[in-house]
Amino acid sequence: MDLGMNKAFLRAVFIIVLLTAVWILSQTCQAKEKITVTDMSGRQVTLSKDPERIICISPGTLRLILYVGGKSHVVGVEDIEKANPKTRPYWIANSELSRLPSIGPGGPNTINKEPDLEKVLAVNPDVIFISYMDKVKAEALQKKIGIPVIVL
Repeated sequence: MDLGMNKAFLRAVFIIVLLTAVWILSQTCQAKEKITVTDMSGRQVTLSKDPERIICISPGTLRLILYVGGKSHVVGVEDIEKANPKTRPYWIANSELSRLPSIGPGGPNTINKEPDLEKVLAVNPDVIFISYMDKVKAEALQKKIGIPVIVL
């Protein structure tokens, strides 16, 4: 290998290493963009600035998220949402959500109770929105599964 080819090879390797390092750094910086919110229980919850995968637990939560335009991020729904679709205008307008996996039974019997963790974890949410959960239980749930829980 002559000196000219050796320099060209080293230059190419350097550029590839540099571009790889820049890409890794940009991914790391994007992953660290966080936001802290105060939920309805008064908890400070830190989560990804733009969560891609969300679930809604307990009565009324899915409706609220749909009203604020979060449909494209919902990755699972409770069984009760699928049970009586004609009684829920928000569901009629968003019936394609019926194809999403179940995240548990839902309904008033699940208020302030731990959700079906196996089903919740199966859909890999970035954040869980939940209504009617007290501060202590929300904090315990978040610590247990390592996913931000925001009480609405």
